[in-house]
Amino acid sequence: MLAVSVASDILYVVHIMVALATFSVLIAMRTSVAMLVKSPGNEKLTNRFPPGRNWAGRIIHLLPLSGLALSLSEGHDDSLGHPWIGVGFLCYLAAAGLLEARVFPLERSVASTLAAGEDVSKSVGRQLGSRLDTVLTILAIAVIVMVVQF
Repeated sequence: MLAVSVASDILYVVHIMVALATFSVLIAMRTSVAMLVKSPGNEKLTNRFPPGRNWAGRIIHLLPLSGLALSLSEGHDDSLGHPWIGVGFLCYLAAAGLLEARVFPLERSVASTLAAGEDVSKSVGRQLGSRLDTVLTILAIAVIVMVVQF
């Protein structure tokens, strides 16, 4: 897979770095949710749940772009016809859809509640945590599929 061409190698490294950044952001989000469940009245939570859009969490949208660029790069033997590329893309769609439709809206709700000086219920924190766990599980499946390349 490596040493095909310089451009292909660079795209491969970029794809891996985007995946690592995505996992880092999601794990940081999960850590913030764990703090929320543990001590919902903590003042530090307003810093961890700032109002507005979570642009860092949207780094996930760079995964299919870098993967597509890698697959289409000159001299690269992993064409779009391989089934594991399709499985990876489906995992991306599921994870990104869950983030955009379920996680980010609930996260904004938590941020607005905290900004108003109110406590967030532990059940909301657990719900947000379970949604993030699902996203992380889907992405872990994608990583396993990419490594195994069935």
